[in-house]
Formats: sequence, C-alpha cells, structure tokens
Amino acid sequence: MIKFDGRLQWKQYMPKKPVKWGIKIWCLCDSLTGYCLAFNVYTGKDDVEGKGLAHRIVMHLLRGYLGQHYHVYADNFFSSIPLVRDLLDNNTYYCGTIRKNSKGFPKQILEPKLTMGESRKVGRDGMMVCRWMDKRDVFFISSSHAGRDQVKQRSKFNSQRISVPDVVIDYNKKMGGVDHLDQFRSYYNVGRTGKKWWKYLFWGLFNIGIINAYIVWQLQLRPLPKCRKTWGLKAFKLSIVHALCDNFCGRQRGVQGINTQGIDFVVIKNLKEGHSLVRFQGRKKGCVSCIRAGRRTNSGRCIETSFGCSTCSAPLCKMPPCFQEFHSML
Repeated sequence: MIKFDGRLQWKQYMPKKPVKWGIKIWCLCDSLTGYCLAFNVYTGKDDVEGKGLAHRIVMHLLRGYLGQHYHVYADNFFSSIPLVRDLLDNNTYYCGTIRKNSKGFPKQILEPKLTMGESRKVGRDGMMVCRWMDKRDVFFISSSHAGRDQVKQRSKFNSQRISVPDVVIDYNKKMGGVDHLDQFRSYYNVGRTGKKWWKYLFWGLFNIGIINAYIVWQLQLRPLPKCRKTWGLKAFKLSIVHALCDNFCGRQRGVQGINTQGIDFVVIKNLKEGHSLVRFQGRKKGCVSCIRAGRRTNSGRCIETSFGCSTCSAPLCKMPPCFQEFHSML
C-alpha cells in the first residue's frame, strides 16, 4: 500500500494495515529476499473472466513464470480450489492458507473436533487440504505436499512437543516475501509530498526499484562484512546519492584568466584556444559573422545576439558556426 490521502476514485481503505488509505499494489516477491518480480496497480474491481479478483491477480502476476515448476505461497485471500487447479495445469505449485467458506472447500474435513497438534487431510486431483489444530483450526491447501507430519517443539519458550504437518512448516518458512519488501520500504523512504496521485505512485515504485537494486547488490557482496554500516540500506542509498550528485555545484564558474566584468555566464568554453563564447550583459548587438555573410531575419533585419567572444569582444551568435567562421578569418 502506497500512502495517499488525496482524492482518487480507486483509493483503498484497509483499517487493519499500518497504511490505511492509499494506492494498493499487488506484488509478486521472492520468498527469501523480498525481491519484487512483478507488480500490478489495483484500479478497481474488474472481473472479466468471472473467476474472481484474486484468481485474476495471481494469474496476471505469474504470466512469465507459468510452466516452470515454481512454488507459489499466498494467504487465504488468494487461495481457492479453482486457482490451485489452474496453476497445477500450468505446472506451477501452490501452498497457502484457505478459508473454509471458499468455493469447492471439502466440508467433510470440518468433522470431528480436534485437539492441539492433531490434523486431518483430504486429497483430490493432486491437491491436498489440511486442517490443523493450533490454538484454533487453521486450514491449508497445497499441491506440493504429501501430507507428512513432524514432531516439533511448540515454541522457544514452550517445551511442549506437538505434531506439525509439513505444509505448515513450509508455509511459515517461505511465506513473507512481500512483508520483507514492505519492511524495506519503510526504511529511509524517498519521496516528496504533493497533490497529484501519480507522484505518490511514482515515488512508491521508485523505492521498490531501489530496494531491488539493494537486494542484488547484497547478493553480490556476500559474504557480508561484519560492520553493518558498510552494507546496510542506508549506506546503499547514500552511495546512490553521492554517485548522482558528486562534484555538482549550483554556482556557475567563470573562465580562469578572463575579465568577467560585464559577462553573465560562460556558455561554451574553449571552442578556439584562448577564446570562449560567453553571454554579455546589456543590449543585444548585431552578429559580426552574420553581417559579413549577409544573413538576415525573415523580415530583413540584422540578426542580433547577446553572446560573443570573451577575448575579441565581438558579438557572435550562440550557434557554433558563427563563432568558427569569425575566428577562421583572423
């Protein structure tokens, strides 16, 4: 979500998110690094195919990755039986939580009541739906797990050992690429305030591009140095700033050895050794080179200019041919 409080027809309100008002972006990210592989800006409900928004978004983001045996992890907003089936037909595997009221959900898995650590699984057409009891019932759907369980310690502070399905372990381990991206975006954000929505969208995508570059830079830098200040996100963004602004000065520098009295600023330097084209203060004067060549304006008037040679003090047009023509006759 890119924060934006102005007027916009497809601005979204999500009360449970840290950024409640803004422009929503669907992102496909690498599960380990958070690298953004694809994105889609949400501009309103558009269910042309009749399969639902979540189905359309997932298939759109995976356009360049279908048929390559990738594994996709998503939350229960996107999960559905038809989506997993379509991905499986395209040799793409899916794992995620699922809502028990979603279309095609097997109702027989809801019975009987389970105790903590117990699970029940239903498989069909290469898909598996798993119900696992933690503090409450949690439902998973997967097309890449066989339904095996592992005995694990409940938490770092609780030594109780319970049975946990493989689908739960993999989901907790690999679900979170978008969260990594959002976390990076919250640090040292680059942008400017304004009234136009497209500026906020531009800066949001600009920050995503910087984060992608930072992730690639980190991968090339491995093993990472001990001092975080040398490879952190702040250091990377500062290096970009220095690379873009190094040796930049807003002040115009005069030409060394030239009397700058009556000269506004230098335009072209060293077109001829010892001579430079500069801009003079005061009224415009007729170009010496144009007068010699007989060039005039469309109305027949003399061509006037504010520029001239700093050494010869001759009025000359800003265009290089006049400067070269004049000095070739000296």
